[in-house]
Amino acid sequence: MKFRLTVQAGQVIDASDAFLAITEFTMEELKSAFHTVWHDLLRIQLDEAMLGDASETYFFTKRLEVKKAWVRRHSCQQMTQYDFDIQYDFDLANRLPYIDHLFFNGITGVAIYSAPDMTLLKANQIYLNFLDEPYRQANHSIGRPIHSIVSGFAGSEIEKQFLTLLQTGKAFYVKELTHIGYKRGTTYWDTTSVPIYEYGQIKYIVQTADEITEVMRNKQQLEEQSATIRQQKLELEAIIKHSSNAICVFEKNGTISLMNEEAQRGLPIIGVGDALTCATLYSLSGEKLSEDQSPISRALKGETVKNFKMIVRAPGYESVFDSSAVPVLNEENQVSKVIASFHNITELMEHRNNLERLVNERTRELSIAHEELNNILESVTDGFFALNKDWEIVYVNRHFCRMIGKEREDILHRKLEELYSGSDSYRIELAELNQAMEERTPVTFEGWGFLGNGFFEIRAYPYHDGICVFQKDITEQKKYEQELKRLSQLNLIGQLAAGISHEIRNPMTAVRGFLQLLHKNHEFSNYKDTFGLMIDELDRANAIVSEFLSMGSVKLNEQKMQNINTIVTDIVPLIQADALRQGYLLELDIKNTPDLMLNHNEIRQLILNLCRNGFEAMTLGKKLTISTYSDHEHVMLAVKDEGNGINPDIMDRVGTPFFTTKDNGTGLGLGVCHGIAARHNAALEISSGSKGTTVLVKFKIDALPDL
Repeated sequence: MKFRLTVQAGQVIDASDAFLAITEFTMEELKSAFHTVWHDLLRIQLDEAMLGDASETYFFTKRLEVKKAWVRRHSCQQMTQYDFDIQYDFDLANRLPYIDHLFFNGITGVAIYSAPDMTLLKANQIYLNFLDEPYRQANHSIGRPIHSIVSGFAGSEIEKQFLTLLQTGKAFYVKELTHIGYKRGTTYWDTTSVPIYEYGQIKYIVQTADEITEVMRNKQQLEEQSATIRQQKLELEAIIKHSSNAICVFEKNGTISLMNEEAQRGLPIIGVGDALTCATLYSLSGEKLSEDQSPISRALKGETVKNFKMIVRAPGYESVFDSSAVPVLNEENQVSKVIASFHNITELMEHRNNLERLVNERTRELSIAHEELNNILESVTDGFFALNKDWEIVYVNRHFCRMIGKEREDILHRKLEELYSGSDSYRIELAELNQAMEERTPVTFEGWGFLGNGFFEIRAYPYHDGICVFQKDITEQKKYEQELKRLSQLNLIGQLAAGISHEIRNPMTAVRGFLQLLHKNHEFSNYKDTFGLMIDELDRANAIVSEFLSMGSVKLNEQKMQNINTIVTDIVPLIQADALRQGYLLELDIKNTPDLMLNHNEIRQLILNLCRNGFEAMTLGKKLTISTYSDHEHVMLAVKDEGNGINPDIMDRVGTPFFTTKDNGTGLGLGVCHGIAARHNAALEISSGSKGTTVLVKFKIDALPDL
């Protein structure tokens, strides 16, 4: 029976039936394989340089069963013929029966390698599972040399062990062998390698392997944990030894078994073997603690005590401690020991008490200062409020509440714009306050109707969280300034009148006299109307000069104590006649009033001027009312008409010399009235609406006339 294989140009072209039968490959499978591929199919190692001589080799069937044969190679022309002399007595199972038993015990990885080329002849799946992919499958590993299936074999400890075995022929056992070549990282093994001899030569190496990587990792982890525990123990001992707290270990019977250095220094009343019961314990309030209330007793009962403050007293000793106690449990979950720490806080408590006392004193001082400041802000006559950076009102005084007519509770914590009365000047005033808020600079400005009715001076000052605002009502001040301006004008006109009136009236008197003579002369009868007109104009000019003279100051002896009602009664017939002549009604409302220092002629002139202004402002059939009355401080003279009122746009100019709305007016009549009122220390106030105008003259009861 011939086992022959013929190859041409590296491709199988023929194989004997016996060869096909023993290898279990088909001709098609062999013919389709080129040189390197049919070598791989048979997993055969041939020395192509040997021609004619027989060489011993192994090849593998399709089922990966190993066969042993002597192979002769013959070349003829372009063909190569391989003759296989099969060794039928070769059977690993028969040769190594005890090894074959290990293959199937399901515990140990077993492999058989040829020597010296270290080709894997047989291995169980347990052994193959130790390899990286794809060598865990038999078709990828059986028949392959060890260096091609074991990752990282070259230069590894495994290679060194195999080389030593081949050189010495001695079996070896390696415990905890480290291998770094596998993809899964470092692995650990217990391996046994045994040489098998034939005819005095090593033919096979049987290797058993058990991977102990998980065991080794657990062992390493345990060693690391043990080292960590040892280090922690050393650190704990160092911490306990050098801790600034007194640390003691109490046994179950309450006696001390261990004290650190601080405990020996800080607790001189006790020592190792003593119990804390040798001292008396008190709470911080001074109440004596029972034995069961002590932190050690509580911890011995299983309670964890933290930051328990107590006073420890013994003869000649007293300290305050912040103590903690932790129970240590045994395997039966019972308390076996107690670890307690004591921190001496005597000085800290004294410092805290002093600090609390100081804080209380400062708080009281701040409260007093705050109350004083609050009283100051409440007592000032200006309105005051404070805004935070969100424009919320955080403080107001009572005068501010009065100014805007709201309660404090309705103002606090509201936005400023919610309280604003809606004046047209809001944007300007807000811009001023915003300057103080954003630029952190004080601002002062004036506004009409800002958070109240009237004219106000606003002063805003920045502080750390916003601005504080003072609001001063200067409505009366503005009135006084306006009145002072008007009086200054009247005084100037009076001085001018006193200086030039006589110089003007003298030539006017002479001219009027000559005009009267010419008016009576018959030679100029054709000019009589012209002369009459000229005399009327001179009389008008003379009346204006008289008005100027009335603005001048009067002598003090021309004022005397008299009743204003008397002056009104005396002049009423003249006013009544004037009213009837022009078609108006006159009403008197006279009430009892006290006597005043008055100039009869000036008050008479004042009343006449006011009444004539009232008549000129009314239409026919309307009524003019003259009234007098008094209160505790003033005597009032009021003249009220039923005209259409004064245009609000010109109200500020009313009373200004030479300002008039009448076609033939001089603009001096109301100015004369202001001058007369000023000389009597009286105030002249005008109120007007669509139903008429009222002029009120307020005389102070206790006032003296101007000198």
